[in-house]
Amino acid sequence: MKYFYILLISAFTVILLSSCGTVEPVNDNKISVLEGIRLLDTLNAKFTELAAKPGSTPANTLSQTREWVTGLPNVSGASILDNYYMIIKLKSGLAVTYNIILIDEDGYSIFRGGGSKTNGLEKLDELQKRTVPSKKVLIYAPAYSEFYKPGELEKATSHFAKSKIKFDLTILKDKDCKPEIIQKFGDYGLVIIDTHGEPDAFMTGSYLNFLKTPSSEQDIIDRIKSTFGSDDIYKRIIGQELRMGASISSQIDTTKPNWIGNFYMGKLFATSKLIMNLPKLSNTIVFGNFCYSGYGVKPPDQYTENPIRTAFTNREPISYYGYTFDNNGSTTVTDGFAKKMEDTLIRNLVIDLDTTKNANLSHNNQEFYDVDMQKNDYLKRKLWFRHFNHDDYWFGGCVTEFIDERDGQKYKAVCIGKQNWMAENLRYNSPGSMCYDSSDANCEIYGRLYPFKLALAGSNASMTNPSGVQGICPKGWHIPSKAEWEQLFSNFATDTVARALKMKSNLWKNWVGETNSSGFGAIPGGFFTWTFNISTGNVRKFQFKGEHALFLSTSTDGQGKVYGVSIQSQSSKIVPFSITNEMDPNQPPMNASCRCVKD
Repeated sequence: MKYFYILLISAFTVILLSSCGTVEPVNDNKISVLEGIRLLDTLNAKFTELAAKPGSTPANTLSQTREWVTGLPNVSGASILDNYYMIIKLKSGLAVTYNIILIDEDGYSIFRGGGSKTNGLEKLDELQKRTVPSKKVLIYAPAYSEFYKPGELEKATSHFAKSKIKFDLTILKDKDCKPEIIQKFGDYGLVIIDTHGEPDAFMTGSYLNFLKTPSSEQDIIDRIKSTFGSDDIYKRIIGQELRMGASISSQIDTTKPNWIGNFYMGKLFATSKLIMNLPKLSNTIVFGNFCYSGYGVKPPDQYTENPIRTAFTNREPISYYGYTFDNNGSTTVTDGFAKKMEDTLIRNLVIDLDTTKNANLSHNNQEFYDVDMQKNDYLKRKLWFRHFNHDDYWFGGCVTEFIDERDGQKYKAVCIGKQNWMAENLRYNSPGSMCYDSSDANCEIYGRLYPFKLALAGSNASMTNPSGVQGICPKGWHIPSKAEWEQLFSNFATDTVARALKMKSNLWKNWVGETNSSGFGAIPGGFFTWTFNISTGNVRKFQFKGEHALFLSTSTDGQGKVYGVSIQSQSSKIVPFSITNEMDPNQPPMNASCRCVKD
């Protein structure tokens, strides 16, 4: 048996129909939420009355309701969109919407409002890509129980665990998708909104539970405070950032009597106005996985003055994905297509590491469209899964922060050219490593000093790029070879490369225009060596903290000398440095700092 819900949404902008009486508002805007609630009750009663007539169907009942509404003296007009969505505008300014949501025999929504994986075609050159800075992901699924069978969403989100990038995934479902979470969208690198949508709003997981009709405006405020802990929800409804809705369940088989079911009040929808008042989303990719999410028709428009897509793109996200026609309109999207696009986008962004330009494309570099929607559309339009805003971002393996699982230490990292470098010296405490002057405080600042043999952890020296030597580095990282260091230097002018790599810090005793434009953050941790004294023999000695940053590589000259990199306080150039190692029985070893490169 198939079912649907009728959602009646009130924008609460001014006064109620005259037949509903008047209510004294309790806010400065002279707007009454109680008037809106009474209006929803009136609309529900009329819809139920029309639905009880012989031969009624959801579509013709919606049409007859429109005829009734347009005959009321306070109504300026009403429009039906796609047979599922009706907008009523009153002369007073009040806006009311009906939204029909079809439900399949298992009770899951067929529409969200009422594919093939890409192979990286037309990828941008690595050096042209910009990295999504945050690896935090939010799945915001207010309609989870209406859309997903057990384990269904988890199939799509499992891609995050399979990615070579370490993502921090948060999945919020149903009532946990509170409106205030929307204010934090900018904290995430990727936000996917799985819900019901309209041309200028999408459903949240919160609702006002009015089992008994409120007696006054103050009664509503008190109930909201009791439920949510403050009157913020009330203020946002009054300010038209939130919109309250009601639903009627119904069997779609209208040959049976009493196909109209229960009436439910109070779902809260986030409107375009709320989105437009958000902080900038400059570091966030947003996927509006709901009906009308690509709606971007410019005003004047019969449906809305604030299209949902425009509201999001005006917050300047990295990218916005939604469903749209070629004319910037939109419609209901089938749930099956929405699920395929969710899986496709996640897979392409986090497994294939596609750019935002390609992440929504098919294997032959084409946009997807909803075939089932087109079959039922009398104009045979194509509803495209489309990308807006920047083309050149990716999650691409450019790690900006990670935790060494061996000891829980957190490190910063940076992408320079095609390489992903640690932006701090390694601090992993392995026997044989040491702190400058044997001081733990120095280890916290400068990292530990490692001898060559220990750093390679039993591996042979390597001259290749990449070196292939994990050595003392965390899992997924490796010690750079001479060739990898030279690749790093090639991104900068020879005469100024050291300036670009040095951290701007008073840790350096003498500055020569350090810029740290690379983000590498070299600091002068000095090194440990042995000096020969004719009286005492070899003597331990720590040298040049504050003046030299000396780094290991995996490469040797074949004569017992290790290629090292010296960045010195008073030089703007890189100084190659030969490091003695314990593999040479004739030379005592030196200990130097270690930086690792992402595999």
